[in-house]
Amino acid sequence: MGKIGIDATVFLGLHSNNEGQRITTKNFFVNNLSNELYFTYEQIAVCDTVIWSLHHSLQSQYYPFMDCIHTVLPFKRFGYSRRTFELLPIESGLNFTDILTCASTLEHEYALFTWNKMIMQSKIVQCREMTIDNMTKELFFPDQIEQLYQRSLAVRVDLKILENYTQT
Repeated sequence: MGKIGIDATVFLGLHSNNEGQRITTKNFFVNNLSNELYFTYEQIAVCDTVIWSLHHSLQSQYYPFMDCIHTVLPFKRFGYSRRTFELLPIESGLNFTDILTCASTLEHEYALFTWNKMIMQSKIVQCREMTIDNMTKELFFPDQIEQLYQRSLAVRVDLKILENYTQT
């Protein structure tokens, strides 16, 4: 398949309040447990910002899973470079956070998996649209991860909230 990248919509999709999105996203991660996933520091920070806005009791149920998955999955975390800024598709009509996501995708040459319709519609980068198949059965993480994941489901996120974190 080549290099795979994700954004905050996919990571937080694990806790989507849309059950179809949640299962699709979870199955994506279960199927990619051994694949390196590209994930920018900024997109990680967007996830943290959403979770930190929740009550502490919810954060306490969420973070053990998040800590585990960030340790178990072979994420390739990275920041932006001078080259990222040279590749910025400024005239794209996207907000700046999405422009940076596209530029880092171009720089590192990975297919971006996203629920972000604006990025998908822009056709600036190679996107793998996450699509809901309501007939898909939910896959499971290995035991310890699955237990932490089930506990973390006390947190549910409407992915539309991410539009508030990625304004121009």
